[in-house]
Amino acid sequence: MMVLTEVFFYVLGAISLVSAVKLIKMSNKQEKAIQRYEFDNRSSGGVVQFENFEASESHQRKKRKMANIYALGILLLLVSLFLLLIAYLAF
Repeated sequence: MMVLTEVFFYVLGAISLVSAVKLIKMSNKQEKAIQRYEFDNRSSGGVVQFENFEASESHQRKKRKMANIYALGILLLLVSLFLLLIAYLAF
């Protein structure tokens, strides 16, 4: 019974770790796309220009979404490391 629990924690920790890394990579990819958009649409005064108000709101939503995905990835990374630590120390 102990072996199944140990394996469960290792597998759950490994799956969480892979998922966390994927979320962080996805967040970084979205951040690059946002930075590219801001670079391409920056005025000579240093202000990002948008076609209309809706485009500005969409851009802000994308930035918040990227920040939330990054935070979720970091949280999942910490949880996965904790699960792996539990599996290593407890069993």
